[in-house]
Amino acid sequence: SLGARERARAAVRGIFAEAEKGPGVAVVLVGRPYAALSEAMGKGIADILVRDGTEVWYSDMLPERGSEVLADIEPLLETFHWRYAAEVLEAADFCARHDRFYPVFVTSFKCSPDSFALEWFRKILDAAGKPYLVLQIDDHDSNVGYETRVEAGLRSFRNHFARAVAASADSGARRPREREDGGPTIVSSAGGSSPDVDAREKRVLLPNWDPFVSPLIAAGMRGVGIDAQVLSENEETIRRAMGGNTGQCIPVNIIAEACASRVEADGLDPAATILWMLDSQWPCNIALYSAYIKNRLETRGGGLERLKVHGTDLTFMAFGPRATIAAFHAFTAGGTLRKIACRTRPYELVQGSTDALVERAFRIFKRALEAGGGIGGAYEEALSPFLDLEISERNRPQVAIFGDFYARDNDVLNQGLVRSIEKAGGEVVTSTYTDYLRSTIDPHFRRLLVDRRYGQWAVHKTALAVVGAVEQALSLRSSSIFGKPRSWHNPGYLERLDLFGIKPDQEGESFDNILEIFRVLSDHPELSLFVQASPAFCCPSIITEAMSKEIERVTGVPVVSITYDGTGTFRNDAVEPYLAFGRRRSRTVAAKADLR
Repeated sequence: SLGARERARAAVRGIFAEAEKGPGVAVVLVGRPYAALSEAMGKGIADILVRDGTEVWYSDMLPERGSEVLADIEPLLETFHWRYAAEVLEAADFCARHDRFYPVFVTSFKCSPDSFALEWFRKILDAAGKPYLVLQIDDHDSNVGYETRVEAGLRSFRNHFARAVAASADSGARRPREREDGGPTIVSSAGGSSPDVDAREKRVLLPNWDPFVSPLIAAGMRGVGIDAQVLSENEETIRRAMGGNTGQCIPVNIIAEACASRVEADGLDPAATILWMLDSQWPCNIALYSAYIKNRLETRGGGLERLKVHGTDLTFMAFGPRATIAAFHAFTAGGTLRKIACRTRPYELVQGSTDALVERAFRIFKRALEAGGGIGGAYEEALSPFLDLEISERNRPQVAIFGDFYARDNDVLNQGLVRSIEKAGGEVVTSTYTDYLRSTIDPHFRRLLVDRRYGQWAVHKTALAVVGAVEQALSLRSSSIFGKPRSWHNPGYLERLDLFGIKPDQEGESFDNILEIFRVLSDHPELSLFVQASPAFCCPSIITEAMSKEIERVTGVPVVSITYDGTGTFRNDAVEPYLAFGRRRSRTVAAKADLR
């Protein structure tokens, strides 16, 4: 029971309370228990330490510490919603403050959450001048290799401890149990979503995750008085970004590099600049993006440490209701433009005619959003010409792209995935961000109520009411293009999740991917292929990829998973065999019934 567990833990901490005063070097083993304590997966590292005669403690044996002691890292701990990552940072802070304790961090090869924790683990201990050992385990290294590194680490710990004891003896000072100044100042790196940021007095930089939507969001923000600009990246930006990657999701490195490059190239004043980032409480690393980027900029220096990183959700309610309305139009206009382009370009009779209309429509939307007034009339002006575009019969296999937003929609990172599919003979089916919200909004509100996050529930309900009213007015004005507004509810989503054994209390990108897959299939029952676009080191993407066979079994549609690793190696040729030889897969009647 939980009670028995807590009693056992209290007993262990009671033992530690006496051991805390002991002499000599002691090691605190930190890391996820299945990595640090498992004899097989952990390569016997704990046993190597014990055989050496070293006093070893695991991180959950450390004593409870009051909020006044943890004050320096409390903002950082609140940012990390991974339990074991938070334990790693608490253990690092403990060792930084206690002379005789030295941490050994055991982490799995390219574990993305651990890679974020490792940044601050090192920062905490480097600021205290305390040595530490990081052991990254994989299936290639032998126990002998780890034993050599452990021996070197212990030698470093003992030398450092001996010097500290000698220095204390020379000064005649008593060696303290816990130094009040042992923790580094890291609060500035703990995040950047402080509510006191006045965006109207700053230059706001936006990540370029979508070449249609991101510039239109920036235009809409300019329309409400915020000086917003979009970052840009190319293959060289991505290669430079990968130089600082130690296992983090690739987009966060790209955004950090693009931000730093933009500030330096344009001579921007970092103190008058804000980088906007998506903030999310998903069980994913997105919640750490703001803090990680802030840390990277501080490390880079040159004034970049003065740049603020400001996180909000996709409603942009933090910038006011007018910004929310403008963001809705940006998502709707940009997503619709991409959807129409993909539906039309493969069948155009005059090559280049679709792209010309897309560029014209984009300029109309951008101009209307920058003006800051109503943009209802811009939709008909921008999109009506597509109705008159001459096209051939639509007979290509339909290919739906889903997955991580940045990998799905950023044409640089995904190496022009849409064009690659079209070149291989397919027609791309895309989803707008409002389509995505329609698929996931019901479980989102349910989860907020279950978690008693009533304030956030009220804010998001307000944002949805605003969006719904704007959408209704837009549909009435441009009915020839949009028709009637679609429902913001997703009935039957629990049954669809149950087909994969997914519980409604779960959440995250893989959860949402399943809901999005069913929504796409309901709109495109003749779909031939799913393409999952993922950045390297993205944990949810790996989970979804592992579900690909089950997705094909339930839906009858095969899944091709493409991972972009930042090396520049072309990946999109993976779709060609499916489009060449697997044109239209039939699905069973039962599978079709499940999708309705």
